[in-house]
Amino acid sequence: MELVYCTPGQGNYVAANMFLDQLAHLRFNNKMVAKSINWGNIGEVGLAAAQENRGNRLVELGIGAFLPKNLPNYFSALLVTEGPQWMLMDIDFEKWAKGNPSVLKNYFYKKVLNINSETSNESPKTSIYKAATFAQAKRQINEFVKLTVSGITKVPVSKIKEDATFKSMGIDSLMAIQLKKQIASRI
Repeated sequence: MELVYCTPGQGNYVAANMFLDQLAHLRFNNKMVAKSINWGNIGEVGLAAAQENRGNRLVELGIGAFLPKNLPNYFSALLVTEGPQWMLMDIDFEKWAKGNPSVLKNYFYKKVLNINSETSNESPKTSIYKAATFAQAKRQINEFVKLTVSGITKVPVSKIKEDATFKSMGIDSLMAIQLKKQIASRI
């Protein structure tokens, strides 16, 4: 059984999209073409944009919005990424956890949120997860990714924008693999 988290009023979307996700997995496992992309909130269009209270409710829950003009870059990156299903979401895990305390029991969220269960004498491998607040953790991870990207691309850290796509920074498939390995080695 798959455990699913959704915001109130989204159950019908979840059910329909879970079917599409499972269809993508079935096709992928049978060596057929498949890609299911679970998009987060897209700003300026759709129900959240049409009714201000919906968009505000999502922000209160920690869910930000992607600008439609940036979607082609994300879409292009996801199309060439291996696997049948991907999720793209702008989320503030601190706000999300406050509004959904049950996620704190989930292993994935514990890893993401670093529920202060680690000891202080842990190896440096997981040191990027050490932070007193979620905002600090986010800053630490962003800095780590920037430093790693800088080391691979030779672009100074000060020139790397957090909202830039890897493609716009000149990261090709081999660099992406290198980046993935370096980040994975620290998790």
